[in-house]
Amino acid sequence: MNARTCAAGGRIGVYGGSFDPVHIGHVAVAEVVREAFGLDTVMFVPAQQSPLKQSPAADAADRVEMVRLAVSGLPWATVSTLEVSRPAPSYTVDTLRSLREETGEAALFLIVGADILSDLASWKDPAAILCMATIVAVGRPGEVLAVPPSLDGLSRACPGRIRLLECQTPPTSSRAIRVAIQRGEAPGAEVAPEVALYIASHGLYGATT
Repeated sequence: MNARTCAAGGRIGVYGGSFDPVHIGHVAVAEVVREAFGLDTVMFVPAQQSPLKQSPAADAADRVEMVRLAVSGLPWATVSTLEVSRPAPSYTVDTLRSLREETGEAALFLIVGADILSDLASWKDPAAILCMATIVAVGRPGEVLAVPPSLDGLSRACPGRIRLLECQTPPTSSRAIRVAIQRGEAPGAEVAPEVALYIASHGLYGATT
């Protein structure tokens, strides 16, 4: 499913990331943001290659398929191949421009981890990002949630476009899952059963059947 399947208008969450692999924490964040902001759809957008991260361990086709499996039972979730169908690196501003063309007057909500805010000023054209989407920065309970000084100018120019949201999510990470699999452990409840089966059957991250 891609951006063209989203009807024009409405409120759309845009949730990008490597999803290497997608886990229950990703889905939990999407659900909390959907409820908090009354979103009609949350679009998961696997990245081809983030300019700020190392290359994903699994290739794009596998990561897209794992996300599709993880959200297949959620009527409010879609999966976009916008970024994996473009040459690397994946720039958020380019993705939002494409989505703006596809979705018309839809309100876009870019979902990010709160830790990402400190890097946002160094992203490609952050002002354009804020013009096109409301940024929802999600942090865990107890984490200090604040707009960093590096974004003071942008937040004043676009008031209300950076929103902070506390979210209780399962304490897991894609990296920890990959490391566990490399040690010969099963990912267990940290990923959807369909995703665990896909990882095992395709030998991802060193998994053995």
